[in-house]
Amino acid sequence: MVIKTLKAFTLRDTETGKLTSLAHGVVATVDSTTGNQLISDGLAQEHTPLVPEGTKTIVANGTYDVTQYANAEVSVVPNFEILVSAIDGTEELFGKLASELQENVEIANNAITGKLLYVTDYTGFSSNVEEQSGNYLAIKVEAVAGATITVELINGTLGHPVTLDSDGMIVLRIADVSTQSIRVVATKGSVSETQNYAISDLVLDTEE
Repeated sequence: MVIKTLKAFTLRDTETGKLTSLAHGVVATVDSTTGNQLISDGLAQEHTPLVPEGTKTIVANGTYDVTQYANAEVSVVPNFEILVSAIDGTEELFGKLASELQENVEIANNAITGKLLYVTDYTGFSSNVEEQSGNYLAIKVEAVAGATITVELINGTLGHPVTLDSDGMIVLRIADVSTQSIRVVATKGSVSETQNYAISDLVLDTEE
């Protein structure tokens, strides 16, 4: 993201709260995915912050002329994307391949479609016998580097979000596509992004 200014102003890092002074005539490139650190404006060294005169918040992405906010504290809010995808069929998940769990799973427009196969003896998924059979969805979630990602199956038996490991992969036991949905939250610093995914079009194979 690029910020242009013809007058001095102060940039606030939304993750650390640090204020950085930009002189007049500066064209600053801001990396909005890493706490809005200035990365190519020649002012990386310490500067005496200006006294803010008001505040202005802008959303990341694009080019912004902030001349009218001279001597204001400008907070740049990252706008990072959440990417949810089906796990490759060759990936082993708690003792079963993803291809043993699902077929033709696709994610688009905040909806998940495809077929979930009926699975038995999935002991690696849970020590609870009642949770070892059924239909399971395997997905991977990606977001900006350093973000904490949680996934919650709404109306699931667990009843709370699960924080993902660094691989971003999770398996969810799906029982009722008409009442359940999936909520994904990515958080970095003080910024959070939430996406909800409908699963009503998933086809659940039944026990033979």
